[in-house]
Formats: sequence, C-alpha cells, structure tokens
Amino acid sequence: MQIEHANDVQIVRLDDELMDRDSVDSTFRALVQVMNESDSGKLLLEFEDVNFLASPALGILISLHQHSEQNKRHLRLCNLKSAIYDVFSVTQVTRIFNIDNSEAEALANF
Repeated sequence: MQIEHANDVQIVRLDDELMDRDSVDSTFRALVQVMNESDSGKLLLEFEDVNFLASPALGILISLHQHSEQNKRHLRLCNLKSAIYDVFSVTQVTRIFNIDNSEAEALANF
C-alpha cells in the first residue's frame, strides 16, 4: 500500500496483494487508521493496480464506507478495472460508493 497526499486528500494506492483473501482484515485496519489520521478526512482509494477482488474485500470496503459515514469522513474510489466495476455493479454497491474514472476526476470531486 502506498500512501500519498494531494492537497488535503490521502491517496491510497491498492494492489492485488492488499485485496486478496488473506490480507483483507489487515488492509481494513490500515485503511481505517489512514482515514482516522487524516486531518481533512478525505480518503481516495486508487485501484489501478488491482486486477481481482476477493469477496471478503468487498465486505471490508463496505465496512470502510460505513466507518467513513459514521465519522463524517469522505471516501472515493477511482480507476476500477471493468471486471471489478462489474462486481460492484452486480452487487449494487455502486449505489453507496463514489466512484470516479480517474484520479484527477476523483480529486476534483472531493
């Protein structure tokens, strides 16, 4: 996981290893920590290097969304590959997530 800053947004660059079945719990804890430590409360999850998403990872992302809502934080996702977006769409979680096509678009939409 790489963490970068753009203005007042924390950008977390995810990869397949972080989203596999064996590491989703530790990934969730790390993402909550990044979100909680952010002064602005703005977190962008960047999926450019994620090619697959284990089913527990989807649950973790939903939990992260709920955590952001409860703590008045802002969460956006960007650069989802079409196969991953299709999973989001079929499970209808596209209704709860703010998903942007690019990082630049996501940063502009915060």
